[in-house]
Amino acid sequence: MQNPTERNRARSAYLLSPVVPATFFGMVLGLGGLGNGWRTAARVWDAPAFPGESLSVAAGSVWFLWIVLYGWKWAMSREEAAAELRNPIQGFFIALIPVATMIASTAVAPYIAAIAWAMFVLGVASQVLYSAWVVGELWQGGSQTEATTPALYMPTVGGCFVSAIACGSFGYPEPGLLFFGAGLLSLVVLESIVLHRLMTHTLPIAFRATMGLHLATSAARQSDPLRTSR
Repeated sequence: MQNPTERNRARSAYLLSPVVPATFFGMVLGLGGLGNGWRTAARVWDAPAFPGESLSVAAGSVWFLWIVLYGWKWAMSREEAAAELRNPIQGFFIALIPVATMIASTAVAPYIAAIAWAMFVLGVASQVLYSAWVVGELWQGGSQTEATTPALYMPTVGGCFVSAIACGSFGYPEPGLLFFGAGLLSLVVLESIVLHRLMTHTLPIAFRATMGLHLATSAARQSDPLRTSR
């Protein structure tokens, strides 16, 4: 049994550790995506620019907050953070961090161009590296049926589509088309795997919210050609 000093130390560490799962970075995607959409509406249809700029600034601010707290989580509760990384389902949502970084980079680019470009490069590079690591783990076999959920789309499908959007936004259409093709091929391959699981095994209630990733990948796929063709 732990003595009172050890219990107090453990309790203090728990209280100081922020509860910031990787899924929190999905907020950046929502704010940044809506902000970029409103910016397009302002440019094409002369819609008011203020809502789009406000949403984009909010996306950048939320990204900064979560990235600081997530780093703090690794510093204060390394075991908890590592367990999330190793989890066969939650681990795929770690890909939201580089994806959110790319979305935030496009959101703040008009205000802090140099920092935004650095965020873009870091986001694309980390997305490629993390996707390669995750896919390498999958190709080694041993995955359980319960771990086959729409979260599989996150690293290669969502990551590549958002990389394409970011590349188009920063003036790199050729790499953007490469990422778009990689994301589309990944979607075709993984769609059959996920649908087979859904038709043969019931998705637990706790994971049914991941079905929203079907809509997210479709929306990202539709916007990619618009960005990469610019």
